Amino acid sequence: MTTAFSKMTSGLMVSQVLASTLEVVINKALALSSTDSSLEKLTQKTLTLMLEELGFPLSFTVCNVVTPSQIIVTALTERTDCTISTSLSTLRELKAEQQITELIKQNKLDLTGDIKVAQQFAGLAENID
Repeated sequence: MTTAFSKMTSGLMVSQVLASTLEVVINKALALSSTDSSLEKLTQKTLTLMLEELGFPLSFTVCNVVTPSQIIVTALTERTDCTISTSLSTLRELKAEQQITELIKQNKLDLTGDIKVAQQFAGLAENID
């Protein structure tokens, strides 16, 4: 019983630490970026990544409650506008918005939901210096 609880707690800690770290890094990169990385189109939109290498999802939500808008990262999937299931190696190939369709055709990426949300997040990532 103790080992099952220990494994569960350890898994929760890893997901929380990774989500928190990503959130800080992403928002710092957005703040330091010299290009206009407007989050207005993505306000209250959530993109969820299901990576084969992780045992948990990562959800990215644009929050405009604070100024400037920030991206909140969690390991929850309760409300998502778009879910992408893929691997880390395929994720590296997502450098341009037009790559999404090509990767779906190659069965390297599974997308559920609003493809525009995925394209807008990909565009945002591409424009960060």
